[in-house]
Amino acid sequence: MALNERIGDLKAGWRTLLACTSGVCFGLTGLATFAFGVFVIPLTEAFGWTRGEAAAASSIMLLGNGITAPCVGFAIQRFGARRIAIFSMVAVALGYLALSQMNGALMMYYTIWVVMTLLGGGTGNVAWTRQINLTFDRARGMALGLILAGSASAAIFVPLLCTKVILLYGWRAGYMALTAVILLIPVPILLKWFKDIRGPVQPVATDAAVEAPATGFTLAQAIRRPTYWIQTISFFMVSGAVSFIIVHQVPLLIDRGMSPMEAASLASIYGLAIIVGRLSDGFLVDIFHGPYVGAFMYSVAAVGCLLLLFGGQGTLIATLAVLTFGLAGAAEIHQLAFLTSRYYGMREYGKIYGFQLFSFYIAGALGPLVAGFMFDRFHSYTATLYLATALYIASAFMLLMMGPYPKFASTDGTPEPAHA
Repeated sequence: MALNERIGDLKAGWRTLLACTSGVCFGLTGLATFAFGVFVIPLTEAFGWTRGEAAAASSIMLLGNGITAPCVGFAIQRFGARRIAIFSMVAVALGYLALSQMNGALMMYYTIWVVMTLLGGGTGNVAWTRQINLTFDRARGMALGLILAGSASAAIFVPLLCTKVILLYGWRAGYMALTAVILLIPVPILLKWFKDIRGPVQPVATDAAVEAPATGFTLAQAIRRPTYWIQTISFFMVSGAVSFIIVHQVPLLIDRGMSPMEAASLASIYGLAIIVGRLSDGFLVDIFHGPYVGAFMYSVAAVGCLLLLFGGQGTLIATLAVLTFGLAGAAEIHQLAFLTSRYYGMREYGKIYGFQLFSFYIAGALGPLVAGFMFDRFHSYTATLYLATALYIASAFMLLMMGPYPKFASTDGTPEPAHA
């Protein structure tokens, strides 16, 4: 497929790209994820919590994302994505405002995260990736890479912003700053440019756009295919490893002798690596078979774990490791959305992707929780790095077991594949 065709496809849908990118960047999978680790140490110092207790809220967030993802998929299928996404974005902003008023009660902390995650579930990737997959076909991989790089943008500026505000004004001001950022940037953009789409947008002879019937498998048909379970298991494993790195990255680097600002700076490099990785992954999956690209990315991340385990404590080693983790963090959620659309079609994408995300977020919830309590037990992240290495390698092998993409009927919206 010619590069200029893919670029033209992206230009035609730039408004959708911008709206979805802002949603990914400032929602629960972007800003909330990458801001979390910066608050762990300030909260433990303020209230006397352990790191495991503080990090448990990230598991609540990821578990809530998993629980709400199928519900969001069903709701979008029935009511459309616009109202759900905007409501959820405002709910996340108000959740941070509530966090800024905590009094040190651990159950209050957990309760706020539960409510924020359940009401903010519409800011997860179901709405944004569905919109992109319905809008783009020729440049689908590139478009997904661009919008999902939005979370990487959060990884660049959020740790630095929060760390600076916390150092100057305290952790309460850090949470309030996040509230203001969400209300002032993504909410207006979504109100302006995020529109409901029911079927694939296709060009016609007049250069206008029409919505065609969506083709692919139903949820019931998808779960009877071996590829569904291979994909589910593979992304379950890699999600656990990536979530451990994301949530515990700043404390891990501080424990290696770095200052909070140095650790936050490396966390920003992680964000840059995610941007490069998602754009590269998006470009490559439009050319090569998607599972092969993902397997390569996860193998590189396993090397990063080994660098931290055996490469010493130098800044160069830490930087190289963070870069490899960024590649894995780039590929996982991008690959999940892309492969779901290619293997199962768009007829019930929201439902199928929602259930894929359920297991993905369950593993993501377990990753930081297990790592936090392992640190409390062993006072080291060494054992968790060994576990993450094994998960990355196993996930790569599972992806290599996936077969070719099915071909779906293109005229009547039926989910009949070209081959089983």
